[in-house]
Amino acid sequence: MRGENSSLLAPDIGFAMLSGYMRKGYAVEAGKALIEYVGKEQGVTAIFGFCNGENEASMGALRKLGLKWEGLRVVKDFGDDETACW
Repeated sequence: MRGENSSLLAPDIGFAMLSGYMRKGYAVEAGKALIEYVGKEQGVTAIFGFCNGENEASMGALRKLGLKWEGLRVVKDFGDDETACW
């Protein structure tokens, strides 16, 4: 979770990769392990995913993690720009 002042009702998953490590499956592999861990160890049943709506690689990784596309939204925690929400 982003803290007590966050508007989010569940934790969010995110990732950043150096260019030499992009498109090798690392984000999906690590994301699956993290989702499994927080589900088992912390009882987390819902996770958000956010990314730039033009970042096809990130949207593909969130899709492969099984997150459901919710559309472009303005999320208070990220300022006034539209964010792709999963």
